Amino acid sequence: MIFRRHGNAAEAERVLRYVLGREPANAHAMANLVTVLEDAGRTSEAAALARKLASIEPDPPFHFFNLGMQAIRGGDFARARDLFSREIDRDAYNHEFHFWLAMSYYGLGDAKRASSHLTIALENSNTRGEHELYAAKLERLRALPAR
Repeated sequence: MIFRRHGNAAEAERVLRYVLGREPANAHAMANLVTVLEDAGRTSEAAALARKLASIEPDPPFHFFNLGMQAIRGGDFARARDLFSREIDRDAYNHEFHFWLAMSYYGLGDAKRASSHLTIALENSNTRGEHELYAAKLERLRALPAR
C-alpha cells in the first residue's frame, strides 16, 4: 500500500479500515491492515485480524511470496522457485514475483530461465525506475559467462 511504503501508517490504517467498513470480507485490504498493525507493534490486534483473514482466504495474498523470500534468504533456491511459481499462478503479471523467480533460477544455475523471468519482470514493471533496474540486471545477466 502506498501510504505504508511512504511511512504514513496512520493514513494507511484509516484507508484500510474504511475499505473494510464497506467490504468486510476484502482479503486484500485485510492482509494489508495486518501488515500495518504488525509494523505498529499491535501484534494481538494483527493476530486476531490474521485469524479472520485465514478463515476467509487460507492462503492470503503474498503468502507464497513471503515464504519464497524466506527460502531465498536461507539459500534454498529450489523451494523459493516452487513458492514463487505458486504465487505467479495466482498473479501472473506481478513483476516482483517474476524478478524473485528469476533470482531463484539464477541461484540454481539456470541462467536461461532466470533471463526469461527477468524479461517478464521488465515487461510488467510499473515505473521507469523499475524498468531501468530490470533492464540493467538483464543486461548484466546476459553478459555473464554461462555457468
